[in-house]
Amino acid sequence: MEPDILHAAMCGDIDEAKAALQEFPLSYKRTGNYNQSVLQIAMQNFHKEFGLYILNNTEISTRGKDAFGKDALDTALVCSNNELGEAIWLKWNEERSLELFGEKPPLFTPQP
Repeated sequence: MEPDILHAAMCGDIDEAKAALQEFPLSYKRTGNYNQSVLQIAMQNFHKEFGLYILNNTEISTRGKDAFGKDALDTALVCSNNELGEAIWLKWNEERSLELFGEKPPLFTPQP
């Protein structure tokens, strides 16, 4: 059977995702039912490790909207754990800053 990134996202199968990305490098751009991204599908099925893998190993956008008008950040607020939600929040802010200002946001460090 040919590796399918959408199936991998539903099952949280990182090995299948690796095979799909090796065979079809842009397969992370596929969308499933209701135009949901691979990242959104993984979050809805509570596959944190898979979501982090896709987020850290592809150029997936967190700002694409599904058929309900929700992006990955909206889905993260409902479905993800703190670690994946924080990673999505940082990438979402980076993409938004690039869109608005043409540059990445500065990294803020907490003050003592």
